[in-house]
Amino acid sequence: MEERQSLRVPLSLAAVGIFGTLLGAVIQQYMTSQRASQAAFLDQQREAYVGFLNALDYDRMARQKRCAAAEKRSKASALKMRDREEAEKSAAQDAMKADELETKFEVEGGAALRRIAVYGDERVVSAIAEWSRQTTNLPVCGPHWKADLAVSRAMRDAALGRGRGLSGADLGELSLFCRPEAGR
Repeated sequence: MEERQSLRVPLSLAAVGIFGTLLGAVIQQYMTSQRASQAAFLDQQREAYVGFLNALDYDRMARQKRCAAAEKRSKASALKMRDREEAEKSAAQDAMKADELETKFEVEGGAALRRIAVYGDERVVSAIAEWSRQTTNLPVCGPHWKADLAVSRAMRDAALGRGRGLSGADLGELSLFCRPEAGR
């Protein structure tokens, strides 16, 4: 009996050690998985932010080309006929280049905005939505905007596990490229 008593303590300690080892391995696996998931999310977020900032360069260059075209057109009226035609041609080329740059901004910036709508921090989404309201002339959303917005919100909630504090107007501005009607 005494031998059994003397074996219980070492066996109990061995069982605690084995249990601790197994529990430690499970916790380590969970923490590693969480870190990898968070790193992947931050990469998506960073990619979206940088993509939008890069696309803003196209918008800036398009505005510069539009200003240059307008300036050339205003100066063209004071020139001789041959010089006026050259100035008008140059202004038209600047306007065409501005159109190309705006299209690039809409395509690349639009993709980045949609990624930001899903992965972006609420403050970033709100700030970009406000920027959009001040710098763009988006149309009012069509009749299905609430269903479209519900899809965007579901994607955001699935990616972040949250997002309810973000207004429909802000999320709609980025993900739908239209202005949700009042009373959203």
